[in-house]
Amino acid sequence: MTGALELSVIPIMVDNNNVTLALRSLNANGAQYNVVFQAPKTGNITEVGFVVDAIVGTPGRLLGQLISMSDTGAGSTATLAEGFTDASTLSTGVVSWITLDTPYSIARGDFFGVNIRASTAAGTWNSTNRLTLRNSYNIDSPTGCFRYEFPYGTSGSSKLNGNGFIAFKYDDGSIYGYTALDRELYAPAGSGTAYGNIFSIPASIGSLKVIGMAIITANPAAIDGTTLTYRLHTRSGSTATTVETQSFTTSRDFGAQTGTNFRRVIYFDNPETVNGGTDIIASFETSVTTNTIWKYNFGNTAEREAMTPWMITKGCSIDTSTNAITEEEAIYFISLLVTDITAPSGGSGGGGIAPTFGGGFADA
Repeated sequence: MTGALELSVIPIMVDNNNVTLALRSLNANGAQYNVVFQAPKTGNITEVGFVVDAIVGTPGRLLGQLISMSDTGAGSTATLAEGFTDASTLSTGVVSWITLDTPYSIARGDFFGVNIRASTAAGTWNSTNRLTLRNSYNIDSPTGCFRYEFPYGTSGSSKLNGNGFIAFKYDDGSIYGYTALDRELYAPAGSGTAYGNIFSIPASIGSLKVIGMAIITANPAAIDGTTLTYRLHTRSGSTATTVETQSFTTSRDFGAQTGTNFRRVIYFDNPETVNGGTDIIASFETSVTTNTIWKYNFGNTAEREAMTPWMITKGCSIDTSTNAITEEEAIYFISLLVTDITAPSGGSGGGGIAPTFGGGFADA
């Protein structure tokens, strides 16, 4: 098969095996960390979100701001809206939200910064009274930074290569930005449990054919002779039905990434047609616990769905003896390979025959 289109909820599904967090320290009056976004839609922004990694001492007032950007794209020229909170009352390791004093009306396509700032107006900020904010795992790793909705980071008037762990919320509850709490190299339970993603195919698609999947796993130990099984499942409530399977008795690596991570592309024997508005699950099972897999973890449904606005995706595990599905607030590093994407039938003209997507690129 050639010419498949990869539907990935992770923009660039590679990884450099770096799990060390890069942090930005707010340790002086006026210290700040900013991530620049391009607004994905017109509306009113009401909250800004961020992740605190550590609270040291009793730092003072923390500002959450929307700011305009200079002509060079770094720093700010004006404060658009802001809110504040007592920094010492925040929790670590979760997405914290600051409500803006006044909602800010923004137009689709506008550039703006979400800025987290140690206020000069109240409280103490120094080396013993400070916050550290999560920035990224590694500024050179696309999945570590998770370059999302056209963002980049700045510190003062200087651009940074990395960005992440900052988000914003509209008054309709929709969230945009980096909302993952952490990135985990997860050790599977071994035979009997499969791990994967539930992909909710958008209703705006008439149908598509899933011909395979891509996955990133890590192999910290020799695994020759172990069994790796890749499956597609349809879903009925909390029960999975397997429709395609590929099993290998050794690790067949389809292009290694940096370190011990491996990206595999798996093709199934038969294309599986999936209609828009329905779910398909792609899963991975290993007979040993040392063949680990990457995933992102989230605090709640809204924050997980913020990372996948066009195709809602949710992690799960499947008991392969009962086919029972257990859902997770997570996303595994698994994507779909598809062909023959069609538009919904029944539109004007065309006699209800849905056209094939895109100039043959998605045709195999």
